[in-house]
Amino acid sequence: MKNRKDLLGERINFIYKNKINSMIIQDTSNLKVVDIVDVICDNCNSQYQRTIKSIRATRPKWDGKDICKSCSCILTIDKKPQCSKSYWESLEVKDKHSLSVKNSDNFRNGLLNREDNSGDKNPMFGKSHKPETIKKMSIARTGKIGENATAWKGGRTSITRLIKGFQNRNGWYKMVYERDGFKCVYCGSKKKIEAHHKKPIKNIIDEYISNFSNNEDLYKFLISLDIIIDSGLTNGITLCRECHKKEHMNFGSHNPIINENKN
Repeated sequence: MKNRKDLLGERINFIYKNKINSMIIQDTSNLKVVDIVDVICDNCNSQYQRTIKSIRATRPKWDGKDICKSCSCILTIDKKPQCSKSYWESLEVKDKHSLSVKNSDNFRNGLLNREDNSGDKNPMFGKSHKPETIKKMSIARTGKIGENATAWKGGRTSITRLIKGFQNRNGWYKMVYERDGFKCVYCGSKKKIEAHHKKPIKNIIDEYISNFSNNEDLYKFLISLDIIIDSGLTNGITLCRECHKKEHMNFGSHNPIINENKN
């Protein structure tokens, strides 16, 4: 025999599906805020799920109606242009947003204080994804390469990798490590050493990228520059991972805010 809560839940689902909205508010008062119910969008008639807490919070914004997330973005596009896909097609907008995030204190502090998840400290260490998970990941990424990729940045990332590959093949990284005795020049640690570019490759690319119509010509030009060849190793020093994080206060972005306490 079904208890009162089960019967009430069925009643609410029936009401949503039949869009008798005036009765839902009355019934939801007897449910917990974390309870999830089926909802019919009053704008597009699609069905979705939402917690009672979310329903009570969003209804006043929509004059008592239930609006799904997709419709919410469409209906507020004038006030929130960032909800539109076309808004993020501009590389300038993406860069401006990225820089504002990376310049925030919360972002810097989060990176500087984040835990080390490398090696056996990583939750996925020694584990592998289930076949169905791998399939889902593959489907999600299908066709999302080059300009269609979610994180597309005008080809700069691929050029950065090519440049670093060029330097690696020419022994630049090894020579930097050898010169510095395979230890961090700041703290002396020999663990997890990395070659730090004093002037980031991305910044060098940004100086010239507007002068070229394709990445192939840009790459050929870049590898001819003295700062990229760097035979004198003037643009590189050896740092451990922790000091590298501090040197780039937004470590990993290579649009660095250099730590002024270091020379």
